[in-house]
Amino acid sequence: MKFRFVQEYRETFRVGMMCKVLKVSRSGYYTWRKRQPSKRELEDQRLTERIREIHEESRETYGAPRIHRVLRMENTRVGRKRVARLMRWDGLWGCSKQRFKQTATVRAELPAAPNLLDGNFHSDTSDRVWVGDVTQIRTREGWLEIGHILIRA
Repeated sequence: MKFRFVQEYRETFRVGMMCKVLKVSRSGYYTWRKRQPSKRELEDQRLTERIREIHEESRETYGAPRIHRVLRMENTRVGRKRVARLMRWDGLWGCSKQRFKQTATVRAELPAAPNLLDGNFHSDTSDRVWVGDVTQIRTREGWLEIGHILIRA
């Protein structure tokens, strides 16, 4: 794992410095580079390709548990944690269903604001009657809040 990191960033950082920081020997890194991929690495590459296919077929919604289930149905013997590790290394993740979360609560101990307009939105002078609204929309990055203020005369 550490040698893969050194390999990935060798164009950006000095190999010797990365080996020192990661506490691995430079000679070990260069020996690792010359070595043929192991049977496990070749299996991981093949499995990662299949995981990527299943993930794309699911419109990028399946996570490790569901992909593991599909692989098991295909009679591929693999552990769920291995699937999760390969997905993490490949930058894949699933979408989880978010349960509806109520954002506004009614508290008996806090009285509601009095309704001063009572449906009468007309005023004799300008800048006296204001109406506001906040809309919340759930996005992948969090809540997006849009505020609307309507000024009526």
